[in-house]
Amino acid sequence: MGMQAPDDFSNGLRTIERAIMDGVEAAGGIAAAEFSWSRGPASMRRPETVRLHLRIGSRAVVGKFSREEIEDSSDCVSGVEAIWTVERIVSELNRLLRKAALPDHFLKPDDPVLKQPASSTGK
Repeated sequence: MGMQAPDDFSNGLRTIERAIMDGVEAAGGIAAAEFSWSRGPASMRRPETVRLHLRIGSRAVVGKFSREEIEDSSDCVSGVEAIWTVERIVSELNRLLRKAALPDHFLKPDDPVLKQPASSTGK
């Protein structure tokens, strides 16, 4: 299985990345540039665990995948834990993207709700 594992590993990372990108497409999408993980040479020894960081503005969503989960996902996201992690990441990213699409202030500064009542000290 010498070179098989690195190929499965690289394919698995791409498959997981694509599943996440497809899952958040409707909420504005996410680009591959938002993903951060070590993309070392294919011949490099693969880590036992990969922490996947996805950044939306100043917020990050993190998912952790074992090497086995990644290699098993070379064709499609496979395994209960990997599927659950992808679904959680997609859910959190969609929430962050929806929140980012909202206006900064729901109330305008001159909105009566924001005005302080007049002082009743009687001065």
